[in-house]
Amino acid sequence: MAAAGPWTTASDLAMLVIAIQNEYEGKADLLLGQELCTTMLTPQINYKGLGVHLKGSARAEAFWHAGNSAGYTCLLYGITNTG
Repeated sequence: MAAAGPWTTASDLAMLVIAIQNEYEGKADLLLGQELCTTMLTPQINYKGLGVHLKGSARAEAFWHAGNSAGYTCLLYGITNTG
């Protein structure tokens, strides 16, 4: 069931975005840890982070990841400076 197999809910994705935002700001250390989260949201190649696209060149202002398969489209988007 690889690429089209894993399903999630909007609530699950919202919890993921909130966890990443909190760890990036140093408010929590539950999922990735602040160091790994900062690396994830630091431009690596072509202003992309690790697993996400980034808005902002010096500091990530936002991050997103999109995907789709037959009949489904998803966009995960998080803003880092305001939550």
